Amino acid sequence: MFAGGKPAIDLLRAIRIPFRSPGIDYIGGRDGFPAFWLSEGADVKAPFRLHLPASLPADFAIAATVKPERANDAFIFAVVNPSETVIQLGLQLSHHGGRANLTLLYTDVDMHLSSQELATFSIPDVAFTWARFLLTAEQDNITLYLNCQPVGSQVVQRIPRSLTFDTASTLYIGQAGPLLGGHYKVRTPLF
Repeated sequence: MFAGGKPAIDLLRAIRIPFRSPGIDYIGGRDGFPAFWLSEGADVKAPFRLHLPASLPADFAIAATVKPERANDAFIFAVVNPSETVIQLGLQLSHHGGRANLTLLYTDVDMHLSSQELATFSIPDVAFTWARFLLTAEQDNITLYLNCQPVGSQVVQRIPRSLTFDTASTLYIGQAGPLLGGHYKVRTPLF
């Protein structure tokens, strides 16, 4: 994740080594580089403040490389509120009918009681293949690139422009927590 011209934030640092949760392992990844493998039983979570700033700047980018090992609806990552009922920031990938949707969730918990979808992009189904996503948020535009090719751009209204996280929020990798679920069986590169 890249935020407001600051250095990249690597959310995979939430995966503790040695592994503290069953369902996590090393595998061969894209181009022969090592990758993490997360099964449905993997439980990767950490206080968000260990990996993210207190607030997300108005302009940011999210980069992710994943290989979903089944075609289900799941979260690549999610930052959820303390009651674990609202996704403040997250990426959800859903598969259906030979296509997939990549959805950016962006919710101000002071204004909304449920998770808000900011932008959704229809893409070819990426189940069982390596896919590289780059999602950028600049001004009122959300743009998605898939495997370095532009997919599209959407004009959105973000209120607020800079998202402030609840101080007790939790970051999940490959899911959105026990209440919201959305576990992935996925491979993701170590970097």
